[in-house]
Amino acid sequence: ADYLLLSGWFDMAWLLFGSVGSGYGMGPLFVAAALLQAALGGADRRRCVLVLAVGLALLSILERVQMFMLLAPPLLAVWIWAAGQRWRQGLVIGTALFLLVLAVVLVALPGVRADWLAQAKVIEYFEIAVNWSERYATWIAPHIGSGFPARAAQLGLIVVLSLGVFLLAAPVAAWVKLRRIGAEPMDLLPLLTLAMYVFLVLFAPPGGNGDYSEYKHRHMVELYFLFTGFTAAWALRGVSDRLRRPVAGLAAVAALAVAGMVAGRPIDAPNVAGLPWAAPFHGQTMIQGVPQVAAFLATQAKAGEVMATDATTANARISPMTELMALVDLPAYLARGDLKALRSPCHAAVVADRLALLAQVDTAPDTETALALLADAGVGYFVPLSGLPTWDMTGEKAAFLTDGMAVYITQAPARDAAFWAICDRQQK
Repeated sequence: ADYLLLSGWFDMAWLLFGSVGSGYGMGPLFVAAALLQAALGGADRRRCVLVLAVGLALLSILERVQMFMLLAPPLLAVWIWAAGQRWRQGLVIGTALFLLVLAVVLVALPGVRADWLAQAKVIEYFEIAVNWSERYATWIAPHIGSGFPARAAQLGLIVVLSLGVFLLAAPVAAWVKLRRIGAEPMDLLPLLTLAMYVFLVLFAPPGGNGDYSEYKHRHMVELYFLFTGFTAAWALRGVSDRLRRPVAGLAAVAALAVAGMVAGRPIDAPNVAGLPWAAPFHGQTMIQGVPQVAAFLATQAKAGEVMATDATTANARISPMTELMALVDLPAYLARGDLKALRSPCHAAVVADRLALLAQVDTAPDTETALALLADAGVGYFVPLSGLPTWDMTGEKAAFLTDGMAVYITQAPARDAAFWAICDRQQK
């Protein structure tokens, strides 16, 4: 991403250090992989080691399901492959039949193919994944045409941008290791994980928040570091003892060279030329008054209470509400309404209803009417982040006022979570 098309979407440094949380969830699965390697290598109490590996892999679902989706199936496949010739044949035949049937269905049934493209948002993801780079439009796009060849080229480019130099280094390291030591079942893990990554890019549905990149992109860092680790391990095991120190020295020199190339660049800064979407998430000054409002709410609010902001702020994806919600542990009546509406028709209806009520609050004739509307809806605190409301232009009716920001308290009683779970109740 840093040295070819200058991709912002696959910028590893920003993903790890600027996009907070991108790397969490990898640890348990990498430990599970190490335990599987130990078990296959004949470790003591082999069954206990395998049980621990399975347990860690399953627990990773609770930490981050995207990481589980990418690495757990390949780990299972490696275990089956190592179980014996009969299991190995079953794995190969079953996988081949599945892929054959899938390909036949998609080719022979245009309706199913259209549903797949619509539900999995494949083309939409391809477009953002490759276009959010500085050079794709000039270096690649004019030469790949349109239709299936273009989509195939975009998929290949996604793989290239995801792995970078390890797409070349890993096969070389694997070849060196295979020549000296031979093959082991765990050597299949990177290749199987890459295949799983491509499968998720093609078939994973949008997340519950409506974001179609949720299960296609978030696990890219796991794929990258898996290839990093295996490349290093293959290289070290593949060279003779006499050459290990020189190889380690060359690796250190290369690391210093790379560090020098990026020296002076803030490691958490996104490539805003390649990824304009990331600009509002970096280098922003804290909005004046937000910390004070957050501190006030933190001292006043009780469990079960809910806050609301004005309609404009509540429906915006990035707004002062983003900062406020990050500082105080208080649920919002409505936040990021545009994303919430994508979850289901029920959620879209709830968002519309709540926006309508907040619009009524914004245009209320007086403070009493506005606060009564909020109280009836179960809202305990109102923070008009777009400016003081027309029904209290001076802020004299506010319970807290600072730097042009006000907090209004209604008489709404605290409600339990079931009160707000409208769509969950409808589904049940």
